[in-house]
Amino acid sequence: MGDEGTQSLVWSWREQHRALGAASYLVHLEPLRPDLAAVDWNEGLPMTPAEVEACLEQLRRTAARGYSVTLAPVDATTKYFVLQASQATLAGGELSPALVLSDQQQTQAVIKVFQEDADETSAEAERLLAEQLKGKPGDASEAPRMWMAGFAGGGLQSGVARIMAAAGVFCRKAAELLQSITAGLRARHKAAREKAEVEAEDDRRLAKALKSRQATPADAFIAMPAPAPESAAEPTAVDPPDAEPSVGGPYDDPAAPRSLGMRR
Repeated sequence: MGDEGTQSLVWSWREQHRALGAASYLVHLEPLRPDLAAVDWNEGLPMTPAEVEACLEQLRRTAARGYSVTLAPVDATTKYFVLQASQATLAGGELSPALVLSDQQQTQAVIKVFQEDADETSAEAERLLAEQLKGKPGDASEAPRMWMAGFAGGGLQSGVARIMAAAGVFCRKAAELLQSITAGLRARHKAAREKAEVEAEDDRRLAKALKSRQATPADAFIAMPAPAPESAAEPTAVDPPDAEPSVGGPYDDPAAPRSLGMRR
């Protein structure tokens, strides 16, 4: 393919792709001068590794007009984090980069983490990990951009990006950090969901109780008979007391005067 310069790009690209191992890539061109028009490479669509290699000669000619070239790997199970850091900083943080690029003045490292079980917490977890690694967080819809070997990239101060190391490894330390962050986020989301469910159930019960009390029709009430008025107490028949026995006996005339004489 092409001349010696293009062949050098091919070898650099193959080495970079082996280290990254992405299924596809987005190529971005940014004008370095205000008089240059923006270029939407490949209509902004991802390209396979073979398609990227096939367009390297054309890409080199376009970049020579005054464009910087950056690359964004796209893969369903691998997350990439781009750090501007020296080799000493990477070693101090126990980080193992998959790829290290440099223009002799700046160093860019790419941290690769395997992540299969993506869920609602993934985007936030990746953002927090990028902040912890002091890298470029990007956003949920676009992978972070990195330099492309053999081209002048965004932020490069001089020359072009050269590959310093291409181990292609997954970073164990970054994976542990990501797992820890994800576990914390999932626990927080679960607690929030459970709280919301309890509050929603309480609201439903309250609404049901209010509806039951306020929306009951008037004819639903049953008229109860009025209590009978209390009647006057009937006199209780009292048996007369036993008559006191008279001194003269039952056949004595009560009107007759009693004899006060001595009994004979």
